[in-house]
Amino acid sequence: MPAEYFESSKIVRETTTTGSDLATQRVFVESVKAWLPPLKFFGMAMLLGGVTFQLATILGPLRVGEGRLQVVLGLEVKLVEPPITAMVFPMVMMMGMLVLMIAVVVGIIDGIQTYDYWNHSIATQMNPAEADSTLLAYLGTISASKLCLEPLKLV
Repeated sequence: MPAEYFESSKIVRETTTTGSDLATQRVFVESVKAWLPPLKFFGMAMLLGGVTFQLATILGPLRVGEGRLQVVLGLEVKLVEPPITAMVFPMVMMMGMLVLMIAVVVGIIDGIQTYDYWNHSIATQMNPAEADSTLLAYLGTISASKLCLEPLKLV
């Protein structure tokens, strides 16, 4: 679908009318740029979180097995104390996931506003927009949302 958009000349792309196939393709391309990066970061965090909790699931039975082995051997059971990071890590990870979920919601809202902004003709509506127009308000909101999402990517 976006391939047809990029095959058209720049003049044709900029003069398309609202609701046309070419305008819909442009809107799709621009709105995906808004919501896809936060969704990718959230997916990567889910993947890494799953790996981390799988490792914790493996270490738990090994710890219990160590104590059982000491009992079988007739020794006094001495288990290694888990570090403080093992206790704090799940809470910190949940907070990070929450921040990334918020980033996904902001990205979706930004995608909706991007859709509304780009669903206009560049030549006849966007370029001659007045100072207090709705289109420029959308553009300001989109720019502010992108700036808010940048620090959330570092989580």
